Amino acid sequence: MKTYKLSIDKIDEVKGEFKTLYNNGIFIYVQPLEDIELNEPFIQEDLPKEYEEKRQELLGYERIRKTTQFNSICDKYLENFQSSALGSAYIYDMAQEDQINLMGLVIAGIDSFFRCESKDNPKGKQNIPHTKEQLKQVYFDGLKAKSEIIYICGVLKEYLKTLDDVDSIRRLKWEDYEWIKEKVG
Repeated sequence: MKTYKLSIDKIDEVKGEFKTLYNNGIFIYVQPLEDIELNEPFIQEDLPKEYEEKRQELLGYERIRKTTQFNSICDKYLENFQSSALGSAYIYDMAQEDQINLMGLVIAGIDSFFRCESKDNPKGKQNIPHTKEQLKQVYFDGLKAKSEIIYICGVLKEYLKTLDDVDSIRRLKWEDYEWIKEKVG
């Protein structure tokens, strides 16, 4: 679609609906909402270089803001995970110390108590006895959950790099992952 500039002092002379792209204080740069030619006082002209520089600056800022938002959501999801190693769903912490302790128990190959909370009957975290097989299953469930969350975050951030307008970046949500996965394949 063609771009036109209009001197600010001629705004009152025009009628119609236009998408305003840029205003440098002297000219307003617009595109018609329909693919039509605009006549005087409009002048067909490409957007000025400063527009593209400012647009790229704003896109960069919005990408950083959205990446930070996705990282924050990812961190929130990485606080805990669910495992059914005990026969029903339990919630386990995914903090670094908890994971180191779990890994140590798995490597040692011993039965042990480990802190978790029943998903169906939450009473707070409790030290519950686990067999070495159950601990191993909890460990693998945690790795799987962590891997999936990090993958989703990565897909979203890669897709974010392909977006070239501020509105699309602002609309992108964590929940869009399934749609993106289908679209990208």
